[in-house]
Amino acid sequence: MKIENLNILFLFSFLAVATNLNAGWFIVEKREDKFGNLTMQSVFIQDQKLRVENQTSSFIFDLENEYVTVIFPKRSVFWSGKPDTLKTALFNTIETQIVVMIQQMPERDRIEAEADFKKVLNEMKAGITDTSLPVNANISATDSSMKILDYQAEKYLFILDSITLEEFWITREVVPYKELNLVKLNEMMRVFSRPSMLSVYRESKEWLEIISEGLVLRSVIPTTLGQSEMEVVTVRKAEIPVDFFDPPPTYRGIGIDEVISIMMGEDDVIKSPEDYNTSRPELFNKTNSAITPTKPNPY
Repeated sequence: MKIENLNILFLFSFLAVATNLNAGWFIVEKREDKFGNLTMQSVFIQDQKLRVENQTSSFIFDLENEYVTVIFPKRSVFWSGKPDTLKTALFNTIETQIVVMIQQMPERDRIEAEADFKKVLNEMKAGITDTSLPVNANISATDSSMKILDYQAEKYLFILDSITLEEFWITREVVPYKELNLVKLNEMMRVFSRPSMLSVYRESKEWLEIISEGLVLRSVIPTTLGQSEMEVVTVRKAEIPVDFFDPPPTYRGIGIDEVISIMMGEDDVIKSPEDYNTSRPELFNKTNSAITPTKPNPY
């Protein structure tokens, strides 16, 4: 098994000595995919702000101001703006690439492919999500429970057509997401999520009700190639610096085209600061601390 880089010791030390602090939550999750690869993810929650980070990137969600910041530590760059702005640019890029691909198809396949593509793209652009679970899906409590991190956790199942898509254990002894606007968080995170049955059910009213009353300490998702697992290894109240929810002042703000290129793996050219105006220039003037990178999936 391979364990990705994580600086847990730095995070604990950072939170212990930081100043200008407010009370919040600090959560560390250990994840193992179906191939046996281990990764660690850290989640920081305070007021209506949430930061998710791992070894590749960081995502900061400001729910009150509806701003998202994406940080790429390996390149020392970041982007801040409205999620809808990023969503529109991303869809435009995808649309352009697919149009080119369709044009290269044989004529007999082109008309049908173009009609299907337009239908799917229009649905994605509309961003309409049904927050009710499908009639053939349900979240069921079981009689099973276990101790995780000295918390009593009850086992639940997410079932679709009698098939278990996820097993998870939730405790109600800690409630870090209780005060967050989870509906708004889902809306802001949607642009970064890969559509799947699991992502749909995690936007349902039933799921949000459970999350607002506790914390998932363990999750098991079975697949044909093996199971993916998540387990919380740390959860505690923490004094988090306010500026920890800002990008580092030494990082360079990038434009929307550049962040799309990085997200899609096409970052051949990094523009100079003179090529664009950052969406929030005041962030360059704020004091910040070093960060450790991530991908968003806080619950």
